[in-house]
Order: sequence, then structure tokens, then C-alpha cells
Amino acid sequence: MTEFPSIVPTSRNVTLGTYPVKRFNSIAGTGITRIYGSQPFGSVLEMNFENIPDSSASLISDCHNNARGGYDQIGIPEALWKGMEKKSGLSLKLERDYIWRFAEPPRITSVRPGRSSVTVRLEGMRDG
Repeated sequence: MTEFPSIVPTSRNVTLGTYPVKRFNSIAGTGITRIYGSQPFGSVLEMNFENIPDSSASLISDCHNNARGGYDQIGIPEALWKGMEKKSGLSLKLERDYIWRFAEPPRITSVRPGRSSVTVRLEGMRDG
């Protein structure tokens, strides 16, 4: 497991997971819906780190390289949830219920010399 750097994101977008549901329709138009599991999967956590030092952007890039892209699990530090209400349970649910991996390489935009903005997209799966 590779630990994500302890940097507070400027913003987070969370797309909650979906249930494994399949709809089957007959030629006559009637149908049936089946569910193939009791838990959602495929949650997405997109984080933006705006105007951070290049050294912090480098830590995020190093994390991606150490995780070998989407291969290794990503440990999520408390700093990534900073600003979310603990009692709402959303951050707890996202921490507890998912194994996080990089969904794509981080996107790094140079803002000015020594400063960058980074967008990270992680995918939450249910391994095991």
C-alpha cells in the first residue's frame, strides 16, 4: 500500500458507487431487474490541489509512481477529508468501505514559477 501525501485538497468531488444491477427486457416489453451484490462499487474521488508548491505536486507524482499507477492500493490520510463533517458519516463511509487506487495519472498544471495545480482522480473499489 502506498500512502497518499498529507496535503489538504482545495476541493473534492465524490461520485458514490453504483449497485451491480441488470435489467432484462423481453420482446413483449415486460422485464425483470436483478441485483448481483449487496454493496455499491466504483466510487470516484476527484480532488483538486490549487496553487500548491511544486514540491507538494512532486509528492503527489511520486505517490502515483510508487503505486505503479492504478496497481497498488492508496492509503488515505486524514488530511484528505479535512473540512468534511465527521458526524455526517460520508468521510467515514468513504474511508471504511472502499479500497482506493489511482483511476488515472494526476494532471499537473503549472500556475507560475514554483507553483502548480494538481487534479487527482481515485477510484474506490471493493477488493477481497
